[in-house]
Amino acid sequence: MAQIPPSTQQKTERQRREAPLELPKTRLCANVISTFMSGESSLDAALKALQDALGSKWGVVLAFQFMSGRQALFAAECAEGQERSELIITHNVARAASGAGVLTRVDLAAIRAVCVTAAAKYRAEI
Repeated sequence: MAQIPPSTQQKTERQRREAPLELPKTRLCANVISTFMSGESSLDAALKALQDALGSKWGVVLAFQFMSGRQALFAAECAEGQERSELIITHNVARAASGAGVLTRVDLAAIRAVCVTAAAKYRAEI
């Protein structure tokens, strides 16, 4: 088994320590993804809340990219109860979308289809 370099171990430890600070960002991104997946008309409101908190560059794709990463997973693990489960499911859905390569295209229907399939899979595992 390959040994993890000390610099990578230190980065991971730092990310875990800082994870509670990333929980608000994780919640906002998860809300955008959940709203996007449900096709609700409130997506504009979810995006506005995300951009008001994090800046105008934040949108659906960046929310997916953040949620697919380790920092979002570490933050989700800091939440409790049902919220923790929902955030971890959203992380897994974002990873599935990222892994399917649909985030590189602006094809919202394709992104939504991958997400709905992944959400059903991860909810069934709980």
